[in-house]
Amino acid sequence: MKNWLVTCAALAAFSVPFVVGGQAQALVIAGAVIDITQVGANVMMTGSGVIDLDGLSLLGSGPLPTNGIIWPDAAEIVTGAAGNVDLYTGASGPTSMGSGDETLGDSASGDQFGVGHSTGTFIIFVPANYDGTFLSGSATFNNTTLAGLGLSPGTYTYKWNPGPTDGSLTVDVSGVIPEPATWAMMALGFAGIGLLAYRKRGTLAAA
Repeated sequence: MKNWLVTCAALAAFSVPFVVGGQAQALVIAGAVIDITQVGANVMMTGSGVIDLDGLSLLGSGPLPTNGIIWPDAAEIVTGAAGNVDLYTGASGPTSMGSGDETLGDSASGDQFGVGHSTGTFIIFVPANYDGTFLSGSATFNNTTLAGLGLSPGTYTYKWNPGPTDGSLTVDVSGVIPEPATWAMMALGFAGIGLLAYRKRGTLAAA
């Protein structure tokens, strides 16, 4: 009985994504990833990874005084808190992520980085004087939905410098992420179903 309960607990744990601050996080193997998900009444954006600037060309620098940007019809997605950025050209990828116009985030934290096509060419945003270190940033868009932002679910990947050390930035627009309390209830539900099945099997064996 004890071993069975341990097995159920392990299975329930593996069925729950790695969660930080209520957000399911993708493991970043190479490049950088920005995840956009619906969490309750808000749209959450989290980004992390490393951006390899090799193969990109510096276009300019300046302030970007916004706490996150979602602009689907210009394929412009930027996470992180307002600050100074460097703009690089040389990437290629999808030119649209939906039909929505520009929406600015309500709050944000961390490093500011992302991608955009609003100028007619692909722009990679990185913090000013970026030196290739690990990036981590987030932004929140209050009281809205992915559909309300005109953002189409999907995976949008931008690449540059083809070769064994490709540069890349991926924007992953997924569905609804349950709140942490919901994950806990789901895990308990799985364990309960397993317990009922175990008892039923024991009753049949005794008959």
